Amino acid sequence: MVGHFLKAKVRKSLVALALAIFAGGVSAQETMPPTEPRQQAAQLASQGKYLKAIGIIEDEIKLKPQEGNLYFLLGQYVHYLCYDSRPLSGYNMEWSDSILGLLNKALALDSSLYDARYFLGSEYGVRTIQAMFRGDNKGMAEALESGYQAGGYPEWLLEYGANTLRACDSNAVLLVGGDAECFPIWYLQLRKKMRPDITVVPAYLLNRPWFVLALKNGKAIGRPAPISWDEEQILGRQPYQWTADTLEITVPAEKNPDGQPGVITWVVEPELSSPVSKYLGYPRAVIIDILETNGWDRPIFFSSGCPRSFMTGLEPYLQRCGLASRLLTKRIEKAEEALDLARMEGILLNAENFNSFVTLKTSPLPRISVLLNNYRAVHLGLAHYYFGREEFAKVKTVLDFTEKVMPSDIFPLLPDFSGTMEVMRDSLKVIEK
Repeated sequence: MVGHFLKAKVRKSLVALALAIFAGGVSAQETMPPTEPRQQAAQLASQGKYLKAIGIIEDEIKLKPQEGNLYFLLGQYVHYLCYDSRPLSGYNMEWSDSILGLLNKALALDSSLYDARYFLGSEYGVRTIQAMFRGDNKGMAEALESGYQAGGYPEWLLEYGANTLRACDSNAVLLVGGDAECFPIWYLQLRKKMRPDITVVPAYLLNRPWFVLALKNGKAIGRPAPISWDEEQILGRQPYQWTADTLEITVPAEKNPDGQPGVITWVVEPELSSPVSKYLGYPRAVIIDILETNGWDRPIFFSSGCPRSFMTGLEPYLQRCGLASRLLTKRIEKAEEALDLARMEGILLNAENFNSFVTLKTSPLPRISVLLNNYRAVHLGLAHYYFGREEFAKVKTVLDFTEKVMPSDIFPLLPDFSGTMEVMRDSLKVIEK
């Protein structure tokens, strides 16, 4: 039997790991020369003052017209001005063309500006969304293909997206995070015809009523989403007065594995507040309606990159299937119920599903490579599960696998990951003695 000390030591390291992963993660820092104007521009941009930041960088370009990083920063800030600020008066496709031109100019001057490729992928992603708004399916596919050709969706990122899709059941509704997940997955669905049965719901687009309407009417990518609201309700976007409430989502007998009717309870807290009231935000209200309207006809999944706030209160019903978690019809009572071991092992202990990981070395996107830590989080979660069951040969198999397919010289280990793996390795040595 394994001593309580060793189990406690491994458990403590996994707790630290979980806190590091789910308390906001790790964001890659952009390399920025310590020049005062650029620091000023960065500070202004962080405050949403994009026009002022743009003016500073434009003045810098006049002084250093051959410095690629300046064009990258300018393209980045203009991108933010167009899409992350209030509506830009006079916006048209020429703005998008100028952003693409600036980013390509940056890469022509300095090919090591890999995050310029990320912004190219993001800009073409915007064009995809704009084409979706127009109901232009051909335009969506063309924009995604352009994003891929520009290097915005490199092979390792597409592989991550594919492994996320593989975690899902047939005809699933999959809630994902931002553009780092949704654009590569949409590319796989539209251009590679991979898993078109899945409806991908990017959390960050749920605050746009037209997108929710497109989801309902099947004008987005994938099958129509189960939404009960009519067009007027969808377009009448607003925060809704709300106090903490326990929602009950009925489970029909035929949808329950034990053949008995049931119910899951979901405590939903208000997200917004004013001096006089508290409110439920529009995006979360959409998710509630999807779950209630679905009636368990379609599997519901949340990706590893989906914001925690969108599933708060549902944790007791979420079963890890790899890079996505399945919403169950019953509360999880046992540790083995929290993991779909067969699916996790079939996908994430299969070396063929990591063939493209090595391309990270030649086509990195530092801004979003943090996503790849989800692989290691799942691997170490598996190792921890097997450790608790004293299946030490499997612990070693998982640790050896993750080190082989994701070598640290290509993707360095976070300190928490490294510490957890070291604790497990040391524990195995003690056990072997």
